[in-house]
Amino acid sequence: MSGNGEIRHYWHDCGGVRLHVAEAGQGPTVLLLHGFPELWIAWRKLMLGLARRGYRAIAPDLRGYGASDKPRGVGAYRVAALLDDVRRLVKDLCHGRTAVVAHDWGGTLAYCLASESPDLVSSLSILNAAHPSRLNAMLLTSGQALRSWYIFAFQLPVLPELLLKQREVLSRVLRGSAARPECFSDDDILAYHGAMLVPRAAESVVNYYRASFRWPVRAERVVEAPTLVIWGQADPALDLRLLDGLAQHVPRLRVEQVAGAGHFVQHEQPEAVERLIAEHLSEHPPTHVG
Repeated sequence: MSGNGEIRHYWHDCGGVRLHVAEAGQGPTVLLLHGFPELWIAWRKLMLGLARRGYRAIAPDLRGYGASDKPRGVGAYRVAALLDDVRRLVKDLCHGRTAVVAHDWGGTLAYCLASESPDLVSSLSILNAAHPSRLNAMLLTSGQALRSWYIFAFQLPVLPELLLKQREVLSRVLRGSAARPECFSDDDILAYHGAMLVPRAAESVVNYYRASFRWPVRAERVVEAPTLVIWGQADPALDLRLLDGLAQHVPRLRVEQVAGAGHFVQHEQPEAVERLIAEHLSEHPPTHVG
């Protein structure tokens, strides 16, 4: 078991797909799910912060990302398949209801997991990620459709992968979506770019978006888990109005808007994010101690 100041790494078989997992600390388990175009390292600071607070933080590279397996074909990245991975992680590594902290695509999966498998989730902490029902509705409006132009662009063959392999393009995706672009160091950009150059990585991450067009993402059952939404107010990709009506789908809801932050709020305001999540975990503790 890792000490509070260490991060250890291993691989876990999720039923034919092997995921790379980073872990820190001991205590009640918190599962952290990253978004596009990141890796487990999106959570480094928060993992160590949670470890110091007495939690066990687990952060996988989702399938297609980083050192995790990258199965071929668009169908391998439909939400049903991605959720199978997450369920396996919770059942095998968390052994009970766990707290889930998630950003972007990870947040989409977290909402779906809590909707479909409420017995696995003790609480949600969602960072700048839209509930599928709200996003599906808002995509019909011109404002969110314009903000989501990249989703439509990612339906093109080949070109999106080629662009994401360009360091400057990836830098613009990350720094251009942040209110504080300096929150991504040159080393961060190098790490994300290097991961995108791994064979089939760029194709795999784009396939998340292609699959969501072919197999629409839904979270139709009400999310009963207590849910904290942390939202960087200056997010260029997600309209703030996505929060309107969210309580219909997530009745046990607390929303905290963070000024001076864009889409990557955990990078831009790490101290505020850690404090808010720690408060939420204290009020709604995970049931499993690792």
